[in-house]
Amino acid sequence: MIYKVKIFSLFISVTFCCSYSLFSVVRTSVTSGSYNTSTTWSPIGIPSSGDKIIVSSGHTITLSANSVIKDVTILSGGVLDNNSFTLKIASPTIANPTYENNGVHNGTGNFISYDFINLEMSGSGIVNCPIEISSYGLLIKNTCNLTINNNVFHSVPGNSGMDSKYFIDCSQGGRLTINGNIITDPNYLVSILNALGTIIINGDVDFDGFAGSHIDNSDSLIITGNLYLGTNFSYFWNMPNGVALTTVASIGGDVLGAGSGQTFFFQEAYAVIKFGGQVFPFSADGDLFASGMSLLTGVSVEPNIIEYNGSSTQIIKAPSDGTALGGTYTLNTYSILKINNSSSTGINLPGINIDVNDTLFLTDGLVNTGTNEVYVKNNATNSIINHSDTSYINGNLRRNISSSGGSYDLPVGNSTSYQLATTNLTGAHTVGNLLVNFSNLTSGTGLPLIEGANNFSAILNCGGISSGVGNSNDGVWTITPDAGTANYDLTLYGKNYSNQGSVNTIVKRGNSSSSWFLTGSYVVSAGSEPLIASRNSFSGFSQFAIASTAAIILPIELLNFSSHCVFSNNKKTVELQWSTIAETNNSHFTIEKSNDAFQWKQLGIVQGTGNANQNNYYFFLDSVQAIKDVTYYRLTQTDFNGTEKIVGLLFCDCNLTTTTKPSFFPNPITDNLNIKFGSKNQYTLTITDVLGNIIKNETFFPTSENDYMLSMDTQTFTTGIYFISIMWEDRIFTEKVIKK
Repeated sequence: MIYKVKIFSLFISVTFCCSYSLFSVVRTSVTSGSYNTSTTWSPIGIPSSGDKIIVSSGHTITLSANSVIKDVTILSGGVLDNNSFTLKIASPTIANPTYENNGVHNGTGNFISYDFINLEMSGSGIVNCPIEISSYGLLIKNTCNLTINNNVFHSVPGNSGMDSKYFIDCSQGGRLTINGNIITDPNYLVSILNALGTIIINGDVDFDGFAGSHIDNSDSLIITGNLYLGTNFSYFWNMPNGVALTTVASIGGDVLGAGSGQTFFFQEAYAVIKFGGQVFPFSADGDLFASGMSLLTGVSVEPNIIEYNGSSTQIIKAPSDGTALGGTYTLNTYSILKINNSSSTGINLPGINIDVNDTLFLTDGLVNTGTNEVYVKNNATNSIINHSDTSYINGNLRRNISSSGGSYDLPVGNSTSYQLATTNLTGAHTVGNLLVNFSNLTSGTGLPLIEGANNFSAILNCGGISSGVGNSNDGVWTITPDAGTANYDLTLYGKNYSNQGSVNTIVKRGNSSSSWFLTGSYVVSAGSEPLIASRNSFSGFSQFAIASTAAIILPIELLNFSSHCVFSNNKKTVELQWSTIAETNNSHFTIEKSNDAFQWKQLGIVQGTGNANQNNYYFFLDSVQAIKDVTYYRLTQTDFNGTEKIVGLLFCDCNLTTTTKPSFFPNPITDNLNIKFGSKNQYTLTITDVLGNIIKNETFFPTSENDYMLSMDTQTFTTGIYFISIMWEDRIFTEKVIKK
């Protein structure tokens, strides 16, 4: 509690002010010339301690010797030039000196502040000379909009008059821009107060003074360089001002301290701090307080915003708990954390888990967690905002889930690509939080998986280095609940891949040693870069991936497969004929027949051509015992590597006339397939692909009203070869069609 007393004693010792308007003579320049020449001024005389000078518009007044003065006014268009000499504020009596500059103040010689009270600064002019603080500092008036293009620094050597003084007091409003460094004497306690104004320091702030030097900000304070804080309770206090999120501080460089328990950064409720560099980056360098109960105000410091907005790699500072000070801050926890880092490498965790109590903004930059995690504890569905291709979690993300369910984005990926997952918990559940990450793993087992007409035989290799360039391994999302069960829908957004198929879905497995399987209900996939795959009605979390149908490359291109009946001596011979227009590694054909199209018997083998780019013709003869027999034939092709594919299916009924035979047109088909039936009847139509998967199975009753015609929409069919079988009475007719 010693430190707490020391903080408030500072404000008692420095918050007094006098208000006088005492001066000996007001001297106004009547011509350009030497400051130290009497005829330059009216009334005539060389300005001295206690005087006020006014530099008129159009005049340039140049010092030719070190000089003292009480008040300085530079009118618009006027120039005061220190040359290489010093101009010091001095007075024979204690009175509030003023500096009003609407012109230009030049020189390499120092402009030195008053020893006995703060120098009141106003005007909107330019100060190009260095400003030296010998004791009391600068009081920024609400009419101030000065720009100082030089350093502001303590006198060397220092003196006890510097101790417990405001270096800059901006408690009345106004604006001060310093394009230079602030340098203080490390032997004395000094402070900067910005309560109602704007202070911009385009340089470093050296505030490593002894025994509690500090910066108090409750408005807008910008430091583009490094901030150095010293020992014995030196601190930066980003404090509330009663208006939400209007206390905004920005430090473009590093925040450097003298040690843990010695140097502190206090973030209060409704305050915003933007860090462009590292925050206490060295071991035991200082303490950041970001959540929990304030040691200084006794109330919660939340909500507040801490933003990392650097242009090179940053490390997220792990907030302290303040136990060494008797505080009750929350360890390793932020209130609202905003990631806005423009570097290609992003932001790293400090080797431990980081918690976010309220909201995580992913505006720009990766968050690289390594083996640790970012944990968003707010269970609202919008507690993670703005994630994108340029900002996501590269590693482990944990987020709390509302017990009533809802849709939650899980913005993860690897170092080269964003791989979003979205889970929609469809009702009440017992899961508290979900831990998710994306990684590229070697191929698992369990494929291919058949669902309807789709043969899912490959895992999407998302996670590559760029669009169209996939990873060498499979893209896998691992989602792990803390406990409990839930029913949910899942959507995965795969990016940077090269092996997508025409149809995609989500597959699941227990872990990397388990086989992939299909569960839930299929949802049509969409898009490219990202490829969006969805599936509904999951239960239980584990590993997920996007599975694709691989393109089927047939080793042959079959031109036709037909049969002819030959009668001799009351016996029937069926001649099977087929032809190909190209073959690749084609070993042989196997001919099978069946009386019911279910049980098949091998008839024989016909050797293939192997490799060919021209038409090849084949035939096979089968003797049918009874003329009334209806016989089914199946043609299977085998590669040299032993892979088999059914390439033809037909039936032969020599009693079938052309008037009863169904016909198909057009063939090949693009949109609609027309089927003309031979007569009024009940027909069962079955469509299969080359792998034998049933695509469609329906019953029709064509009538004369539609000329026994049926028109079928095939726009949802993928490109390839299909077999259409029509069954009626005791007959079946099969035709091959090609979908373009």
